[in-house]
Amino acid sequence: MSAASTLEKWVNQISRLTPLSQDERHALLQLPTLSFKYHSGSLINGMRQQKAEVVIVAEGLVAQVQDTAVGRRQITAFHIPGDACDLHSYALPGRPAVLVASTTTETLSIPHRALAAAAHRYPVLTEAFWRYCSAKMLILAEWAVRIGTRTARQRLAHLTCELAARCNALPQEGSADFLLRLTQQSWGEALSLTSVHINRMAKAMRDDDMLDITRGRIAILDARRLITEAEFDPTYLIMAPGHNAEQRAGQRTA
Repeated sequence: MSAASTLEKWVNQISRLTPLSQDERHALLQLPTLSFKYHSGSLINGMRQQKAEVVIVAEGLVAQVQDTAVGRRQITAFHIPGDACDLHSYALPGRPAVLVASTTTETLSIPHRALAAAAHRYPVLTEAFWRYCSAKMLILAEWAVRIGTRTARQRLAHLTCELAARCNALPQEGSADFLLRLTQQSWGEALSLTSVHINRMAKAMRDDDMLDITRGRIAILDARRLITEAEFDPTYLIMAPGHNAEQRAGQRTA
């Protein structure tokens, strides 16, 4: 995906939360970027890397991770194309996210100083960045509930529904499929389950004609049953396709 297309996807996410004028959109679309490519498993940045920039996914999939002292890894977020992985670092530059490429990945980097200049010229962008980070926190909260309260089968169903909805590939009923080149290890690190457990749950759901995860392709065989199994309510995904900022337009100050 080109830099222009990636920025447009990101700006469209922002616009679902905060109405932007044509000038404000143009300011974001004209931000300077640098492009980087990573192999699967590569570290994009880490806690000790004080990079004064924000990372946006152009292609592939990025995992936000935390590693324990004994070497265990917990994935705390997945970022798809168009997502700003660490916009919070603009306000908290000393606390960057630890980002790892889950697949072959391309990213864009935007300097903090460029974001600051755009926000200085168009103050509503500060509000837009704050809302964007708040929307990311809603997803993080749902991840905590998923790990803390749901069964292994529900966890797999729920994360599948979330990723499908964010990729605009989750119907209310019927079937659908989309590409997602995640290893069983990555599924396990995101759901706090072993690879063996993930394999067992995936096989059981395939045998139930509900879900088939094969070679990086996710096939939702029965969306209604999968959504019911997961107890999935997509209202927390306020940046996903289908949401907009019309109801918030009156909140903007002149």
